[in-house]
Amino acid sequence: MLHPIKPQSWQHIESIQTACYPQLPPESLVCLQSKWRLSPETCFVFMQNEEIVGYCLAHPWQRQLPPDLNTKVSARPAYDCLYLHDIAILPKARKRGLAELTLQTLKQQATTLSLAHLALVSIPEAQQYWRNQGFLSLDISKELSPYGPNSQYMELALPQSI
Repeated sequence: MLHPIKPQSWQHIESIQTACYPQLPPESLVCLQSKWRLSPETCFVFMQNEEIVGYCLAHPWQRQLPPDLNTKVSARPAYDCLYLHDIAILPKARKRGLAELTLQTLKQQATTLSLAHLALVSIPEAQQYWRNQGFLSLDISKELSPYGPNSQYMELALPQSI
C-alpha cells in the first residue's frame, strides 16, 4: 500500500493535490519535491490496484514553525519534530485505513529519527480527525492564513522509549 516516491509518481501527486485541495492554489512541483529530497524515507505514495491514489510528504522540522506553503525547504540545523506537510487521498480511496497506516508509519519513523513530536497545519475540515488521533491545537506566532481560513497548527507528543 505504501510505496516510495519515484520520478514517475510526481504527475500523479500533482493531480491528487489539485483534486484534494481545490480551495488552495497548488504548490509547485519544485516545492513538493524539496520536501521529498529533505527526507525521502518519510514520503511515499499510496497504491491501490496499481494506481497511485494518494501521497504523504513529511520531513524533520522545527516545532511551532511550519514552513510556508509553496516554498522550497532545505536542511535546518535543529529538528525537533516530524512535520507532516500533507496527506492527500483521493475520495475513492478514503476510509480504507490509509491515513491510519500512514500515521503509524510516521510515528515509527519519528521515533527512529529521535523526534518526540509530529506536527502539522490542519485545514478546518480535517481538524476533528487529527484531534481524534491525539493531536492538540496550539497557538503559535506564525501567520497561517496562507493555509486557508481557520487553519490550525497541531502537534502530537510521541511516547518516549526508555
